[in-house]
Order: sequence, then structure tokens, then C-alpha cells
Amino acid sequence: MIETRKKVGLHSESDVEVTNTSGYYESKSIGKCGELICRVGSWSGEPAGYTLASLGDGWAYYIKMYGDGCALGTPHLGTVNIRFKAPADWSTAYIWAYNENNRSHNFTGYVWSGVPMSLDSDGYYSVTLNDVATPLLGAVINNGSANTSQTVDLMTSGDVCWETSGSYRDGTRTIHYVSSNNSCTPYSDYMGEGITIRTMPSTALGDDIYIYAWDGKSNGAKTIYTDLWPGSKMANAPNGYHTYTFPAGIDNVYLIFNDRNGKQTDDIASIRTSTCFEISTSPRYNGYGQLIYDATQVNCTMSASGELRNTTGTLSVLNDYSATIYPNPVKDILYINSIEEIDKIEIETVAGIKIKEVDMQPVSVSDLLPGIYFVKINYANGNAQTAKIIKK
Repeated sequence: MIETRKKVGLHSESDVEVTNTSGYYESKSIGKCGELICRVGSWSGEPAGYTLASLGDGWAYYIKMYGDGCALGTPHLGTVNIRFKAPADWSTAYIWAYNENNRSHNFTGYVWSGVPMSLDSDGYYSVTLNDVATPLLGAVINNGSANTSQTVDLMTSGDVCWETSGSYRDGTRTIHYVSSNNSCTPYSDYMGEGITIRTMPSTALGDDIYIYAWDGKSNGAKTIYTDLWPGSKMANAPNGYHTYTFPAGIDNVYLIFNDRNGKQTDDIASIRTSTCFEISTSPRYNGYGQLIYDATQVNCTMSASGELRNTTGTLSVLNDYSATIYPNPVKDILYINSIEEIDKIEIETVAGIKIKEVDMQPVSVSDLLPGIYFVKINYANGNAQTAKIIKK
């Protein structure tokens, strides 16, 4: 009995639920590493999802393990400290955390939105989770309102700091991509200068594109980073591109592109790093009945002649060298085909932080969190190419 209780991680304060079923009593306990059901009396069959651990005259123990269990030496995390830089329009943050290997085991209660995170003096939210009985913790951070704003599914194997890095709409919800930033340093400090926004040539908005930017707050509480509506005119760049650079220290902007004559994109939420956008050629109606254009984040690289290029998905030709990258979006394995010898392959977050480097391919990306990343292919002859990938 004692060994079985140790195996699932039960202690004197573990929760116990007792029921009186026809012919027998049943108690269910949840430990750090699994669940234990004890039956006393007369019954037939086993509880669904449980296996027999030990039995005696008129009693039996059944267990359900999280991973391999405490007694088998699984490297459980124990205490996990999480910090999070939320979008500017959030007034609170909650975390829903679970065992990534067994999502029925939750570490923040079993009621959405989870538990509240504390707001620290530097603007980050934080929480400490104890008794995390899994080597891989899954989490979703949300603004505490049902189905309105949340992150993608996240994973960590230890202490971590996350920051949002762009978003998309899923019905009535806003889903935020997230990048890891273990030092919790604002992205503008990594860049050494302000965020630079570029747009590819746009037949929808024309030759003069205006950018309206603010801190994400609403109405009179917001800080506007450009001129008042329609905003500031973006500078012209070669080959029809446009560019705008914010002052250093601004590390989170919300954007709208427009032509000053009624055509505009929808709100673009929480941009924290220099990036490039491609504006759709055909408008659509948003949820408020407005006719708007979509703006999609792409990766713009600079050729030797100073030309900005879109290298999303299949790589464009750059200095007469090309490669193909697939599948995209990718879940587990990323393949790269090139006629040139590849020296190394690097994967970076949208903040420009290198998180993986390999000297051969295919490349395993199964350990990456869902979101947007950039893959840099370094050739043996010194040339390089970059492409955006989406990790599912």
C-alpha cells in the first residue's frame, strides 16, 4: 500500500473524494505523479483508464500515472516560475497550466481561465506553480475573459519568460503568438534602436501609405506614437516598399495602415520587433461591418543591391542562390533542398533571438512552441537566405 501511494505522489494533504457505490466504497486521491482509486467491498471490473496496482481480501488499489510516476525517477519539474509580458490592452492575466503529456491533469484548477498572475513593477505578470509533476508543462495565458484574448498553446520544461509577438483572429477571439525571452528584456533593447516597420508594394493603398500607431489602450487612455489619424506618412524605399522607424524605447505597438482616403487595414495587435507586412489586394468586411484589407507579416530581406525581398515560404532567389523549404506550416520535421552546400541552419524568433543551430538537415522543430519563426540558411560560400515558417 505504501509503495503504491508513493508511486503516485500522495501525501497527507492530498485531496480525497469518497463515494458509496452499491456494494462497495470508493475513494479517489490525486497525487503529484498520478491518481489512486481504492475500492473496499464487492465489485466487478476495473475503473476506466486505471490499472490494478495491488489487492487484498475485499480491497484493491488502482492507479493512473502521469508519465512514469514519482517512484520511477521521472524528472518532474517541481516548482516552475513563469513571467509574461501581456498585450497592452490586457488589464489582467490568467494562466491555465496542465501536464503536456496528460492534459487531463491540470495544475491551476479545472475551471477556465485558470489562476490569476501577479503584475510586477516592471510590467510583467508572474506566477509560481508548485508540485508540477511532469517533465513538460503546457499552458495557455489569457486575459480572464471567456474566449476573447489568449495565447497559443505554450510548453516549457522549466522557468521561462514569454512575450507576445503578433496575433491573429479566430472567430471572436484574438490569439497571440508568443516568443521566449529568458532575460525578460524588452525587445527594443535587443535591437539597439526603435522598431522598424516595412510594407511591401501595395496596389490597394497605392504609392503613399500612412501608418497610425498606438500603445494598444483604448480611447483617451491610449498613447499615440505617430501623428493623429491618419497617422504619419511612411518613407519611400526602393522598388515600391515603404518604411517607418519608431523612437528607441517603444517596444510594443498597435498599427493601422491606410491611404488617407478611406482605405485601411484592420487593427494589427502587439508588434514588438522590426517586421514587414504584405497588404492584401482585395478587401473584406471585418466584424464591425468595415471594408478593410488584411496585413500579413512576412520576412523582408535585403539583397546586395539594396532591394527588399519577400522570402516567405519557398525562398526567393537571392544573389543567384535559391532553396526550397517545406512543409510550411510545419509540425515536426523541416526539409530544405538546395543546389548549394549548406554550412549551417539557424532558427530565430520574430525578435531575432537565435534558439536553434544545426549543421545538417532535415531539421527537427518538434521542440518549438507554436508560432512564427525565421529560418536562416547559411551557405558554405558565405551567402545566406532567410524564410518565415509557421510552427503548428
